[in-house]
Amino acid sequence: MTLQTQQSGHEQRAAEQAARDAALRRWERLRANGRSAFVWRNGVVGWGLPAAVVTAAYKVIQEQGLGWPSELSSALRTALVLIALVFPALGFILGGWLWAQGEARYERLRQGTTDPGRTGDR
Repeated sequence: MTLQTQQSGHEQRAAEQAARDAALRRWERLRANGRSAFVWRNGVVGWGLPAAVVTAAYKVIQEQGLGWPSELSSALRTALVLIALVFPALGFILGGWLWAQGEARYERLRQGTTDPGRTGDR
């Protein structure tokens, strides 16, 4: 092995360690606010509400066209209510799943492995 190959391998390991440390610090900052804040911010507000707004706008445009809606049909009102309830609920579930995935990754990083199949036996 040449000196240059040894250095590039060392530099690569150093870069990987720096990235691992940065990811640990980032998750620790998110984690400090707690699971509930994470789920609401990233799941409900970050995904559920925007998805609901886009879907609701699509449904209104689909039924009424691009003009200002004069009166909403009962089917459209029902669809809008369902959208307003279902998408934020799905966002809450998504946020919980993202939290669990983040926690699992955090533990793997703390144990020194980035492979999800590994159990930290390094």
